[in-house]
Amino acid sequence: MRAVKRFMMVALIMGIMLTQIGCWDRIDIEKNAFILGLGLDLPEKADQNDDMVMVTYQIALPAAMLGQAGQGDGGGGGGGSSSTLNISIEA
Repeated sequence: MRAVKRFMMVALIMGIMLTQIGCWDRIDIEKNAFILGLGLDLPEKADQNDDMVMVTYQIALPAAMLGQAGQGDGGGGGGGSSSTLNISIEA
């Protein structure tokens, strides 16, 4: 009886452990946004009475970085997609 109870307890613990591991809430790196830089500036066409600020974000694009990593070009600045995205808004 004691051995059965011990076996059931071990089976229960193993079952709980197996359901707690894994990638249930996994988010792919390509779906994340990584802020590399943040800038605050006065807008170019700001009035003296206006309290607006231009906010610029530089966001990394992981999918573009992965594509560039496999190219292996020795030098030279070629074309192609950039691995960052710059967004400016007035707030």
